[in-house]
Amino acid sequence: MRALRPVALLLLAGCSSSTAPLPRDGAPDAFEVTYSGYGYGSHVVTLRGEALVVVRRQFFDPRVGVDSVTVVPDGAAWRAFWSAARTAGIARWPRTCADPRVADGGGFALRIVAGGETWERSGENAYPTARGGCTREAGPSPEYETFTAAVAALIGRPFP
Repeated sequence: MRALRPVALLLLAGCSSSTAPLPRDGAPDAFEVTYSGYGYGSHVVTLRGEALVVVRRQFFDPRVGVDSVTVVPDGAAWRAFWSAARTAGIARWPRTCADPRVADGGGFALRIVAGGETWERSGENAYPTARGGCTREAGPSPEYETFTAAVAALIGRPFP
């Protein structure tokens, strides 16, 4: 019997995912970044108008509710995010990274739309590199950590 994994992956059939350069400033038209994992729960950041809605759900503990906060990043915060996202190389990340050897674990998904371009990436127990590959090592790639640190700075709290 195959174990079920609590992983939120963004799967959009028929959508192309851009390799175009990322913007330098301003809020995107759409933004959703998700991380979930076995034993962790989920962490979702979604753009609603000018605000980012941050929702964190704990895993396997019904006594712990949903932690939710709304933040409105300013222009400097978006510039810093775009700079870090370029450093992380998300435009070159593969559309998906996966390690089928792992029965549980964690996964991420991102969808960012800006300037007529859409960047969609996801991973399940594997992490993207700036050179366009995936790493299946024991932990996240430095590029993925750069990206999650940029999201954390944008929302003003740890991510994931």
